[in-house]
Amino acid sequence: MKNIFLTKSQSEWTDIFGETDACVTPVLDKESVLDHPHNKARGSFLPGGMPRPAPLLSRTPAMPRSLDCTVDPGANTREVLLEAGYSNDSINEMLKHKIIGELNAKSKL
Repeated sequence: MKNIFLTKSQSEWTDIFGETDACVTPVLDKESVLDHPHNKARGSFLPGGMPRPAPLLSRTPAMPRSLDCTVDPGANTREVLLEAGYSNDSINEMLKHKIIGELNAKSKL
């Protein structure tokens, strides 16, 4: 099956499936996702490239508290999970198995 997909480019496959009702969509890199026609038409991203909160409701659209994302991803993973009821042991286990990430996690040396 892999060899069949390697016979055409992503663009060619997108064109082939574009006019069908098949559930097929290209996997896009970070640079391409903002320019994809579907994402532009739906307004999937806010200015600055932040994903729009979902679901998108017509009468009460969700908006982030701020368009300025000053917190780095993973900066308060432990804090959020503790607030959600996870124990430190559970969080450490998830970190160990790389299920979650934590910014500036302490070294285990």
